Amino acid sequence: MTAIDSIKQEPETGRREVVRSVNDLLSSQNQSFYQSQVDENLDRDPLSEFIGAVEHGYLAENMDAEIYET
Repeated sequence: MTAIDSIKQEPETGRREVVRSVNDLLSSQNQSFYQSQVDENLDRDPLSEFIGAVEHGYLAENMDAEIYET
């Protein structure tokens, strides 16, 4: 008997619990996978070193005056 056959023989509430458990496992695996992809991309992204470099003020502050000399 396969695992699928065993699940099919479970009452409906048991099947729901199996589906919930499988979804939880898939969700946590996907989250781990995507987080590792994000971490890997940040390691290769030169802009990631700039994140947080500007702690105070606004980069665009007074930009119009500089651009349009007003």
